[in-house]
Amino acid sequence: LFMCFLYGFLICLVDNRPSNSDWLAAALIIGLASFTRSIAIAMIAAFFILLLLKKPKKYVIYIAISCLPFLYLSLKQVASGSEGYFNFLTDVYMQYAFIDLIKVIYTKIVIIKDSCYWLFTVNEKSVLPVILSTFIMIFLSLFLFIGFYIRFRSKQPDALFFSIYLTIISLWPYPDVHFISRIIYPILPLMIFYIFTGVIYL
Repeated sequence: LFMCFLYGFLICLVDNRPSNSDWLAAALIIGLASFTRSIAIAMIAAFFILLLLKKPKKYVIYIAISCLPFLYLSLKQVASGSEGYFNFLTDVYMQYAFIDLIKVIYTKIVIIKDSCYWLFTVNEKSVLPVILSTFIMIFLSLFLFIGFYIRFRSKQPDALFFSIYLTIISLWPYPDVHFISRIIYPILPLMIFYIFTGVIYL
């Protein structure tokens, strides 16, 4: 469901000059996404930055519409005494030293690399030789980075979201591989899109 909201939001803003109805639809979709997963904050942040860059009419209203559901849910969690994802994140990092933060980021890089290897495995048996799998990963990563850079340079909403989303994942103090791979799935279409963008550019 989160993926439906995510790509609905991006489709609304696919035009370089979105209309007022496009901005409103995007804000409403982001608000609904907040009821599905806390990571919707990445959509809120990307939308907020985009609004500040383009400053359409009534942009303050659009910010309010997109943010209010998330704020409501956060306050509701605090009032009920339950610990949400971001409360957990804050509690953990209050106890971390700077070196622990570096270790978390390094661990996530390794986990993401291992998750990519899963694309070439079936039932824990390698489909392709390790050297070939590594070469393919490096090759695709190069095109992905080029495609992402092109989109980010032109301040596209998908690239803003992608960068914020990956930053949150990288900082998340959770070492389980399956957790990370599950969170990568929603951005898999974007990764494929960036690869094709990079190929076309070259």
